[in-house]
Amino acid sequence: MLWMQLDAVQTGNKPLECRVILLDALSHIEAQMNTIAKQIIFIGRVQGVGFRFTAFDIANRHQLTGYVRNLMDGSVEMIAQGSPGDISDCVRDIKETYGHSITETRIDEIPPDPSCQNFKITF
Repeated sequence: MLWMQLDAVQTGNKPLECRVILLDALSHIEAQMNTIAKQIIFIGRVQGVGFRFTAFDIANRHQLTGYVRNLMDGSVEMIAQGSPGDISDCVRDIKETYGHSITETRIDEIPPDPSCQNFKITF
């Protein structure tokens, strides 16, 4: 608490403002520490049916970063970064939406990419 008051004196900010700034910074650090990344391969009738656009919408709803793209073998690859729960919920929602078209799902954990700031469709 003392160092926050000293910071307030040095910067001219009020102690409450410093606390908000500190909490925002801690929240961002905690989110980064809790961030994982997964490569998800969806196999089945997943190309030519709007799968990537739906996956994009669902991933954004769960505040994930990464991308989704078609692969040459007819499958779709998704790289999803976020909290473990958000990634699981995203995959669940995609399977609920396209369950009749997905015959197999392969999921592997990969290292997160801190430079990835949004979710996109890659062509």
